[in-house]
Amino acid sequence: MIIKIISREEPQRESDVAAMVKYVRAERPEDAGGDKRVPGYGGNTFGAAEDEGGLQLRHMLELMRSNPGCRRPMLHGMISWAEGDAPERQGGKGEKALPSPEQVDEAVRIWVAELGLDGLDMLWAVHGNTANAHVHVLVCRVEPETGKVRHLVPYRKACQRAKARIAAAQGLRPCARDLYIPAPDGSGGIVPNPERWRSQAVPSLTPEAAALEHRLGVKSVQSLLQERVPEALEKAGKRGWQAFHAVLAEAGAAVKPTGRGLVFFMGKDGVKASNVGRKSCTRKKLEKTLGAWEPAPAAVLERAADVAAAMEPEPVAGMPRELVPWWEDFIRARETWLADERRLTEERRADRRRLRDRLQEEMAEAGRLLKETRNRHGWRILPRGAGEALRMALRARGDARRRVLRERLTAEAKGAGRRFPDSFAAWLDEQGQASLAALWRRRGRSAPLQAAEQEAPRPGM
Repeated sequence: MIIKIISREEPQRESDVAAMVKYVRAERPEDAGGDKRVPGYGGNTFGAAEDEGGLQLRHMLELMRSNPGCRRPMLHGMISWAEGDAPERQGGKGEKALPSPEQVDEAVRIWVAELGLDGLDMLWAVHGNTANAHVHVLVCRVEPETGKVRHLVPYRKACQRAKARIAAAQGLRPCARDLYIPAPDGSGGIVPNPERWRSQAVPSLTPEAAALEHRLGVKSVQSLLQERVPEALEKAGKRGWQAFHAVLAEAGAAVKPTGRGLVFFMGKDGVKASNVGRKSCTRKKLEKTLGAWEPAPAAVLERAADVAAAMEPEPVAGMPRELVPWWEDFIRARETWLADERRLTEERRADRRRLRDRLQEEMAEAGRLLKETRNRHGWRILPRGAGEALRMALRARGDARRRVLRERLTAEAKGAGRRFPDSFAAWLDEQGQASLAALWRRRGRSAPLQAAEQEAPRPGM
């Protein structure tokens, strides 16, 4: 299930409110999935009959005019059910499965109550123009009795609480990434999702680290440090910084000061302490546990560098088991390609150095001959202006040689070896495993992929 607020920063005008009402009521054929029929209506005070769209719009506009100081009086939101979460009203042959009006009305009222907007005028309508059933909700935040504006509670967590309450009331499956889940005792209440709240204690990956893990499926340095630094701290206990440095070096990591903070290194890559762990890995927290800062000896830093250089890539957490052997083949193929590219690069560099040295020797020899001719005979043996012409000819010859060198380097750069897929998913596509590539791209989503009827072949089969 997805619950979100479709927000706009611009002030709402009467024409905007009219457009929202027409869209929610699907008065245009393209808004309702190809026809003018909306599978369900509902509301509070506005009425829910299909022929009362004009009255509903006029009522909304009157409430909007009663408080002209409100810049955005209408709240537009959406609730979408995942596949299989609308069991009460199944479509016929060739039709979509839609939730019943009672199911939708219950979900809408739970959500509006969590937002702190219960008792206000609202309108909802189910649309069937997408793969999953979803309902659009309009709530007027202006109170009809007083004309005052009702303010929202912090809506992100309110939407998460509403998802859990709807799942508890309608027996829906919770998502692993939700902040709240139905109470295990079946009382109808909600409790925090322990897995999600535990993951929030660990800082989120930086955009660069997240992009690397998504592209290659390999654990980033930040993920490795988030696993190994707390373990090293637990092993070192309160024995001081030197014990912590020694344990950390065995895990392939090192820590160095920077300004008023710390940076953890694994090889040449560094991560700020606040991105490793805010509760236990910052300088302030570590100094409370280990005492005043002490630098690591050079031998310990060398040991950490050696361990980091010998480390093998690790797959990201949560990788489906059927993808692991394919990922291992992908990493081996990529390392082989990188080694070939490094070898070719060194060969091209050596070739360029030889060519550059030969050009320099030729230019030096030409200059030496010109200088000997001038010292022996002077310019009198040459016609008037011939000396300058000779110098220009030699310069043009050198420019031509350098132009040839630039063109050669450009051609080498354009056709430098074979191209390797830039991501794990692209490599799977090249191997003819489109289903596995789709599984990798959609990993971690709330709606799991349907298992294939036939098991995917292993690499090399």
